[in-house]
Amino acid sequence: MARLNPSMEQVMRGKQPPTEGELHLLRYLQERFDPETEIYFQPCFNGDRPDIVIMKKDVGVIIIEVKDWNLAHYCVDESNQWTLLNGGHALRSPFAQAFHYKNTFFNIHVNGLLEKSLKNESFYNIINVFVYFHKGTKTTLADLYAPAIGAIKVKIDDNHSARATNQKPQDRYDKDREHLGKKLRRLERDSSMLSVTSENLKKIAFRSS
Repeated sequence: MARLNPSMEQVMRGKQPPTEGELHLLRYLQERFDPETEIYFQPCFNGDRPDIVIMKKDVGVIIIEVKDWNLAHYCVDESNQWTLLNGGHALRSPFAQAFHYKNTFFNIHVNGLLEKSLKNESFYNIINVFVYFHKGTKTTLADLYAPAIGAIKVKIDDNHSARATNQKPQDRYDKDREHLGKKLRRLERDSSMLSVTSENLKKIAFRSS
């Protein structure tokens, strides 16, 4: 069983008790990882408070953003922008938030606690990030992202057709292909690789595992 900081008793007595999703995930992670693994609930570094951080010496770091959202109340557009359907309020993507925590963790530790030689892509990549949607399923996640992914794929096909029929010059075609490809990769990454639901909690693992 992994070590939880603070303890479960302290977590439950805290000023900000865990949400249903956070509590469910903490209990699962405690059982999932071995005693050499440390799990931190809402740790504070540089003013940030990620929901859950998992660390194991010489292995890696996992940062998890937890959302108890009903995904039917949200939409995601082609630019990976999240919007609350009721009122149309734009929200910061939970994936953008998780990567912000990753960048903060990386910058703090390479500047203070680690050797400069570790300030490279290899160290950055051992920090893994996930977003856990407690009330989501693989189906609701697919439905959430399907319109945006479908729209981008149509634009990619249109770009290919425009070049094939000489309606678009090569330099513009290449620029659009790169731009659209980047958008599609980010949407597919967030919708599948980095999203976790109660159906696939085993996805949460160190990068080297």
